[in-house]
Amino acid sequence: MIIIVITGQVATGKSTLTKMIKYQKYRVFDADECAHKLLGNVEVKEEIKKCFKSKEKFLFDQNGKIDKRNLGAYVFSNTKRLKKLELILHPKIRKKQKLFLKNCSINRDKVVFLDIPLFNESLHRKTHDYIISMYVNKNIQKQRILRRKNMNQRKMSFILKKQKKLKKVFYSKFVTRINSGIGKNYVRKSFISFIKKVKQKKIKRIWPMQYNLNEK
Repeated sequence: MIIIVITGQVATGKSTLTKMIKYQKYRVFDADECAHKLLGNVEVKEEIKKCFKSKEKFLFDQNGKIDKRNLGAYVFSNTKRLKKLELILHPKIRKKQKLFLKNCSINRDKVVFLDIPLFNESLHRKTHDYIISMYVNKNIQKQRILRRKNMNQRKMSFILKKQKKLKKVFYSKFVTRINSGIGKNYVRKSFISFIKKVKQKKIKRIWPMQYNLNEK
């Protein structure tokens, strides 16, 4: 089974590419989507209550559901708060990702995709065969970010500053880079060309060994 990672900074076209890939009937694990679903999990909600106890009334609505808008505003204004939330969510996301890969292996899928923002090769050794890194002109990126719901200049600056630390990953010599600023048609053609080369083994795999799905 070939495992391909889709990564890139915020608003660089990952979601656009993922939709194209799903349309072509490939299976994709979306880390952001998984995180959003986990916020509805009882165990996760209890952990968040304990972690941010003083802000419980602010972070939860009258029905006991997490107010995602308030949670985002709260954690994306402070690095320590965001780190606490990541310590709750990230282990669970990795567990879901591993289950996804096991199911794909059982179903004998030949090619699968992992949509992982801010993918760090050093933290995911031998968990993938190829990487597609999405990128775009900085001005276009900022315009896209500010068009998002519940976004403002302060939150955008915080996110971009945090993501800058992993910039070197996106420029790795093993990464296939696609510029989404050229248009959806270009992205589609670039992906079709990439996947064709992968299947024809014209692109060298990053790791010589496959991901061990039985590792703990």
